[in-house]
Amino acid sequence: MGKITYMEKLHIYYKIYEQIYENPYLPIDALAQKISQSRNTVSKYLKEMRENAILVGPHLYVNPARNYTQCIGLLTFSDPLSIHRGLNTLPHVIYHALTFGDWNILAVSDEPLDFSHLTGFENLVYWSRKGITFSPRVSMVDWGQAFEAIHRQIREGPHPHSGSRETLPLLTWGSMEWDLYHLFKYDARQKNTPIIRQMKVRYRTLKSWKDTLPGCCSFVTGFYPEGLTSYSQHCFLLETSYPQTVTDIFSLIPTSPLITRVDKGMLVIVHMKFPEGLRDLFCAIYDMQKMGIIERFLQASLVFHSHGDKTPR
Repeated sequence: MGKITYMEKLHIYYKIYEQIYENPYLPIDALAQKISQSRNTVSKYLKEMRENAILVGPHLYVNPARNYTQCIGLLTFSDPLSIHRGLNTLPHVIYHALTFGDWNILAVSDEPLDFSHLTGFENLVYWSRKGITFSPRVSMVDWGQAFEAIHRQIREGPHPHSGSRETLPLLTWGSMEWDLYHLFKYDARQKNTPIIRQMKVRYRTLKSWKDTLPGCCSFVTGFYPEGLTSYSQHCFLLETSYPQTVTDIFSLIPTSPLITRVDKGMLVIVHMKFPEGLRDLFCAIYDMQKMGIIERFLQASLVFHSHGDKTPR
């Protein structure tokens, strides 16, 4: 058997991503059987994918609940770099990013916060309660094929989608459950035994907590063929009455987008490789506006970002 080519390996990478996307807890043996590869091959490639950030996650994102809601603010400051550093110590800020564009600070908090008292505050560009965060499954295509498919989809115009309004669940976590969440949130597949020893909990307790996750969290698994750090990140706030059409369009990009539902639209983070690809993306967004798929948009490029590990009590 000859040496495997880069494209052959990439196809196996993608098959591994597909299986983990569909079932975040799928054991290695079952995964290997599903994609017709040996267990050793899957273990080796999965390790490579993680080390090179080709596969990211599965991450856990807490969904809105009747008794728990996060908020998103897009803001401008005269000295955003200082604010970005300072937000690391601000209570209730669980994620923040320094950006360049229509806003220069993106902040996610676990309760409404007033940022106007911070030094150099200029403007609150947008504020919303945060909806669910998710990432649609992407296809393994090149950028040219992707934008051909995107423009075909845009030419079809918006497709009305009448989704049923879901009743928000009640989040019943206590401090132990939040501690478990923070240990698993960047890798839902990690082994249980080290966590059981660290937390000094029984396996049954951990399993009971894991059983609650599909009802209160989104599992987000990302695929980045050349590694996450090879791409620049760009954020778009899209006002739309057709969220499913927007999701379908962004799922055609060959790198996993991160989509968050917000009031009257969606906040979408995309990962782009080439300057010409970014130009094509902006043209596509203008075409989406022209076709009535989106009403308006704001955009910014991500420079730095930081996650907080603050646990509600």
